[in-house]
Amino acid sequence: MGGFGKAAAEPPELYNGLSAAFAERLRDAGCGGQRALREACGCVQKQAVVNIDPHRHGNLATAQEYIVAAYQKIDQAQQANSSHLGGHAAGAKTALLQADAELRAAADFANANDPQPPPEPQGPANASGYWTIYATNVDQPGGSTKTVKIEQTGGQLTGHFKGPNQSGGIEGFVNGNHTEFSTKTRDVLNFRGEVDGDTMSGMYGVHGQHAPWHAVRSD
Repeated sequence: MGGFGKAAAEPPELYNGLSAAFAERLRDAGCGGQRALREACGCVQKQAVVNIDPHRHGNLATAQEYIVAAYQKIDQAQQANSSHLGGHAAGAKTALLQADAELRAAADFANANDPQPPPEPQGPANASGYWTIYATNVDQPGGSTKTVKIEQTGGQLTGHFKGPNQSGGIEGFVNGNHTEFSTKTRDVLNFRGEVDGDTMSGMYGVHGQHAPWHAVRSD
């Protein structure tokens, strides 16, 4: 039987904390939906995660990144208010976990119905040049401006990064329009996003926290 048939003997705790409608959709999805739920958040969900292949499902993976960032901001709000938010913040986090699992289930469903990955674009996008990065802070309100000089050889990226408090080299890659690069600095920043002409945008991470960023090329 295919991977989306009814699964037997699923532990009831798998669906604890989920809305009735969402849990029913996961049951109906069978193995695929239940596997997505386990892998996305575990039998007892702890936090939102990014676990979708960005090369195959770039939009879904980016949506997961925003969910992770929102979940972390709610965590910070709970800590700042000693969790005295009437249970609404916790409810919002539960909704985000459900959305995170739904996105993974959507990717699994697409993969099962179209097992061959889409054809690769005709060569990597051009990410070389001087870029000014505008990044939202991961741990407090506001943002910061950073710069990066990127040198590109085929799909491989090297260069130099400079931020408000640290600087160093970078290394990364471009695959089609998708780019990822990391800084060789004391606090390593991992950038992931899409190149669109003379702009780039996406999410970056540091110390396990994530926030949005966008960049503009100046040459």
